[in-house]
Amino acid sequence: MPRMLTKRPSPSMIVALLSLFVSLGGVGYAAATIGSSQIKDNTVRGKDVKNNDLRSADIRDATIEGKDVKANTLTGAKIQESTLGIVQAAVTATNAGNAATVGGRSADSLRLQCPVATSLAAGLCFETAKRPAAHWFAAQAACAAAGRRVPTIGELFAYSNIQGTSFRSVELSASVGNNGTQSYYLQFKQDDVTSGI
Repeated sequence: MPRMLTKRPSPSMIVALLSLFVSLGGVGYAAATIGSSQIKDNTVRGKDVKNNDLRSADIRDATIEGKDVKANTLTGAKIQESTLGIVQAAVTATNAGNAATVGGRSADSLRLQCPVATSLAAGLCFETAKRPAAHWFAAQAACAAAGRRVPTIGELFAYSNIQGTSFRSVELSASVGNNGTQSYYLQFKQDDVTSGI
């Protein structure tokens, strides 16, 4: 039967083996015992942290601000809409009912509405009753006193093309011409334009 070696290891061998065991066990010991108090503040950098290793639970609540997030990286899917407050510029638009009004007025009330005794035609309000015949200057003054004006020749023409409109023999217009020697106003007849001094 072979005989086992009974020679003791040399002191240098013992030191070498001891160093080996300490170095192998030391890594695990360091990883298990180094904590936040052993790390100097502001010394751990981004490259010291493994990519995708930090999770939500590792970050203290309410510590990340807008300046910490890269511009245009948060999309609608990443934002919980119920947590958003009212935009200050839209404080009065708290419900869809406000969207149908302007300054509290409905769209119908903002449409062009003609005063009493006038009718809407060709985008203008024309008086429904005929005024007494008057000279051009008197007609201008009478309309201005009522907060109105004499229509132009083009407006009278547009009005005449509406079915059911009728004119007296001649209607004055606000349009004025000049033949080089004198000014004249344009008069409107149904399907005709004449001039008068």
